[in-house]
Amino acid sequence: MSGLSEGSLIANRYKIVRELGEGNFGKTYMAKDLHKPNHPLCVVKQFKPLQSEHGTFRTALRLFNQEAAILQQLGSHPDIPNLDAFFEENNNLYLVQEYIDGNVLSEEIIIGQPWQEEEIIKLLKQILIPLKYVHEKNIVHRDLKPDNLMRRAENGHIVLIDFGAVKQISQEIKKQGTVIGTIGYMPPEQYEGTTAKSCDVYALGVIVIEALTGKKIKEFTGPIQALDSVHHISDGLKNIILKMTRRNDQERYGDEIQKKANYGKQKEPDYTEFKKIVQRVEEILVCTDFNKNPVTLACNGNWKTIEGTINGVSLQDNNLLVKLSANSQIYNISVSLDITQEIFGSNKLTEIQGKSVVVKTNQMSRDNKITVEQPAQLKILNDK
Repeated sequence: MSGLSEGSLIANRYKIVRELGEGNFGKTYMAKDLHKPNHPLCVVKQFKPLQSEHGTFRTALRLFNQEAAILQQLGSHPDIPNLDAFFEENNNLYLVQEYIDGNVLSEEIIIGQPWQEEEIIKLLKQILIPLKYVHEKNIVHRDLKPDNLMRRAENGHIVLIDFGAVKQISQEIKKQGTVIGTIGYMPPEQYEGTTAKSCDVYALGVIVIEALTGKKIKEFTGPIQALDSVHHISDGLKNIILKMTRRNDQERYGDEIQKKANYGKQKEPDYTEFKKIVQRVEEILVCTDFNKNPVTLACNGNWKTIEGTINGVSLQDNNLLVKLSANSQIYNISVSLDITQEIFGSNKLTEIQGKSVVVKTNQMSRDNKITVEQPAQLKILNDK
């Protein structure tokens, strides 16, 4: 298949910088958008299926437009690449997306280097943000794996990429109902052609297992054996991952009734189970003392939630002292400087003053003193 050379111009707008990759049915390029100020970088995907007497190209064009429409709908989320354009030119299909400056997750999950529980929990939370959004649109990714997750260099967020446009177009042309996905990350029912949100949940569980063990899932007989080899995480987190990777799809997080079709009109989905995952991850973040090895859940007593406004900020030793006005009372909150940047996005006192926050604690002295030990204990409700 002929490709585009450096300097090539398509749609009289996108100037090719270099080739990024190639598949059986197309190529991907980095390009500059000459119609935007400062000519920002973008990603151009070129699809060029072979024509045939049976209208192969026409079928490809129809499916491409369908996929592009879905990507356009998803593009409103900050952790999903924006769709800039899609068009047909000289018997080639083109899809133009936002360029994500960062690295794929597969570069972070390194063989022989197991992740710690705190890192796993943070990763779960980051991936669940865009994945939950996709599922709310009644769309299943189908091919969730480390190569399809990118960490944005600007803010460290995980971005969900590659929604299978090439795979859908090319594979459906070859054979209707061809299984889409990557071996190892697909649950049993996906090999049979079934597509449901629980398939993505299973794949996410496998990704987490590979990070926890520092090994590829193919080195184990399955998720249960893999998790049996892990001894540095809490039972709470282990049980979450076990439920995500159940062989029986009915026992996993996700809809109770699995559906093969994920693009058609369907009833409003029930995200109760997904919310349970997020809630459980939040609980572990707040309740766990990561200084202990192995890490154990440390939630004791009744947890109290306080919402108020910061009306005083100062520094003392290695702590940030915050005065919080809430419920006609003043709460004195001590926050380690090590987590101040992560919580407030800044270490400048003037930028922290006046913010509305919510604090979770199960230990508070009589004079309303609170110690924040984990970032998840204190959240910003709005920016000043």
